[in-house]
Amino acid sequence: MPGETPEQRKRAERHRQFLEAADIGDAVRVQKFLDSGGIDVNHAQPRTGLTALHIAAARNAVAVVRILAASGLCDPALKDAQGRTAATLAVTVARNPALGRYLADLQYKTGVAAVQRAGQSGKLTGQGEA
Repeated sequence: MPGETPEQRKRAERHRQFLEAADIGDAVRVQKFLDSGGIDVNHAQPRTGLTALHIAAARNAVAVVRILAASGLCDPALKDAQGRTAATLAVTVARNPALGRYLADLQYKTGVAAVQRAGQSGKLTGQGEA
């Protein structure tokens, strides 16, 4: 964008790449972004309001959702430009009610998701279903 500093352009490009990794379900790359720092996990696409968690949930990228949740940094209560949470997208777009429940539990700090979030460091530990 005009008027941006080189540092702002670099940061914007890193966030674009981070969201792209979530979009294609690249759990290893998402973990590398988290490990390297300098990423706002809750960064949303300006036009759609979609965060990495929204995108991963909509794509049924369970491993990416688990990494983001385990990081303790993502906010599952955030809504996109259409007012949808990641849990809503998991159910309505990905057609995965189990993932939707996991994300709803995470959002409301209940159930298995809350226990896992409290006990994990954010490292990739498995790619099983939620």
